[in-house]
Amino acid sequence: LGSVHELLAARAASSSTRCAATKVLLEVLVHQLQHSDWAARLRALRVLGRLLARGLGDESIAAGLVAPALAPLVADDDGRVREATVHVLGALGGGVASAALAGSIGLQLGHESAFVRRAAAAALEALARSGCRAPAAEACWASIEHGNADVRASALEAVGKIAEQGDTVAVGKLVACVRNDAEVLVRHAGLQALRSV
Repeated sequence: LGSVHELLAARAASSSTRCAATKVLLEVLVHQLQHSDWAARLRALRVLGRLLARGLGDESIAAGLVAPALAPLVADDDGRVREATVHVLGALGGGVASAALAGSIGLQLGHESAFVRRAAAAALEALARSGCRAPAAEACWASIEHGNADVRASALEAVGKIAEQGDTVAVGKLVACVRNDAEVLVRHAGLQALRSV
């Protein structure tokens, strides 16, 4: 019985050490997110993405350190940094990348780069899966009136993946887009989304 207690104590100490090391690593990465060089910010985001994919163990560490540092990067001057940022926000999930960040991510659906738009849509889908469905859907609907047809189509594709089946409000809005939008690309995206909802 004594060895079981020793094993449990060693495991707890190991877990504590691992959490402390993770926190230090995250602090270093968060510091790099503020670097003036876009490449340094991008490298830090990529490392964060890999860490999140493996799981941190204590998600509250990410909530306190990472999420606040990511918010300004959603509007970074470099498109690659914005794309990586929305990927990381999506990986954080709904508990951390909350409704407040859904709007910031949603703004990137209007970005000129298809890569950034796809990353934003994927991040919103991840938020929806983790419990922030309503804010993620609202972020998509905000882009439906955009002047660029590619942006409207990206937003509709995201709605198709985010809205719950049978959502009558989403169906009504999608039908209106299919009927009223002048662009074939947008109408097609709306039809595809309707198949999912």
